[in-house]
Amino acid sequence: MIMQSLTIYFQYLCMLIMRKFIFLEKETEEQKKIFRRVSILLGINDVILAPAVTVILALIPPEDGAYPVIGMCFFLYDILFNFGVLLGKVIIPLRSVVCRRKNRWLGLFIFFPLMGFTYQLQSITLLPSYLFPSTEETDMIFSVIAQIVFYLFIAALPIIMKISPAWYKTLCSDIESRSLSLFEEISVIAVGIWQYFLGYYINNSEVLQNNENTALLAVVKLSCFVISVIVISLVIVTNRRKYYYEQTMSLQKNLITVMADMVESRDMNTGGHIHRTALYTDVIARQLQKDGVYPDLLTDKYIDDMLIAAPLHDIGKVSIPDAVLNKPGRLDEDEFRMMKDHSMNGAVIIDRVENAVGDIAYLVIAKEMAEYHHEWWNGKGYPNGISGEDIPICARILAVADVFDALVSKRVYKEPMPLDKAYAIIREESGTHFDPVVVIAFFESKKQIEEILYSSDEKESV
Repeated sequence: MIMQSLTIYFQYLCMLIMRKFIFLEKETEEQKKIFRRVSILLGINDVILAPAVTVILALIPPEDGAYPVIGMCFFLYDILFNFGVLLGKVIIPLRSVVCRRKNRWLGLFIFFPLMGFTYQLQSITLLPSYLFPSTEETDMIFSVIAQIVFYLFIAALPIIMKISPAWYKTLCSDIESRSLSLFEEISVIAVGIWQYFLGYYINNSEVLQNNENTALLAVVKLSCFVISVIVISLVIVTNRRKYYYEQTMSLQKNLITVMADMVESRDMNTGGHIHRTALYTDVIARQLQKDGVYPDLLTDKYIDDMLIAAPLHDIGKVSIPDAVLNKPGRLDEDEFRMMKDHSMNGAVIIDRVENAVGDIAYLVIAKEMAEYHHEWWNGKGYPNGISGEDIPICARILAVADVFDALVSKRVYKEPMPLDKAYAIIREESGTHFDPVVVIAFFESKKQIEEILYSSDEKESV
């Protein structure tokens, strides 16, 4: 009877630990305080009160006059035991529903997978009793010892965590920053529920519980345990890798933005230019994709990479002297030749980065944009004088976005051009400077283009 009540409480502790480290559920400090009190109440009930009643029962001599007291003790134990079972079953899903920020409905089902995984953890401790010859008494002794050792380990985890505060702090920090996706949660819950009902079936199967089938029972339990570990490990490792991949990508994107901002801060002519052209490029590319143009090239991934890469198209301007870059008047022939070098210089800079960090898709696109965004559809552009579809699609799209923004933006040497006139120039140069298909997509996206332009104007005026 003592083992029954202790089992209930340590199952509860085991589920709490798995809830945090497998499902990555988080709580505010206030929520932690409230549920900690509930856990203490459950611990007092299961670890102190219920066993105390059991001890009292053992001390009462079996005399006729003592039977009412014995009956009352049994009744009290049943109340305490069932209260512990009910509270343990209710508090886990309640805690999940209350503490979740999204997909709260999944919290209602979380008890079953947690209990299923707990069953498998418990059953693995009993494997030796299935594998080696034993009597019913030795099985009982081993079962008690194994579960006590297992539960003591679970109970000692908080102490172990305090002994290694740096390790525990790093682990908690990692968990706090991550969360399972809906698919990952459903996968773990599905496997856990399967383990729950499988464990229930194993424990109630006359065939498996037959003394002649102990080896089969051991194999089944071990298989269930291994499956649980594999599934949980795969989900956690995949989630962790995905999180750190996203963190790395975010860091790289921010570094790209910083690099682009450094270039733009030197060029007094191009306030906000790199950010607007990136957004224009994204809008035009999405429209081309919608129109079914270049479907093999313009995938969602390719367009996402274009948006990341576009701010680097003028990175080569870092090598242009300030006197040329910020000249208020028209550039002479030598200065213009120097300015044209920024395309190839940009490709060289990005190529160095690519050699250092590896072959990353958006860096390949960034290099193409930097080198080819001044090429013309008719072959009269620079630096290579290539034409038509020999120009990468990313550079053809950027060329329209780049020229449009230059026309409608204020420069040291000119005022912004009216939209109608800028549109007329873009239309007029379709088939000479620009890819006609890209120009069509540009005009189909006029509404989004103007929203980006006006939004940028409002930010700059603040």
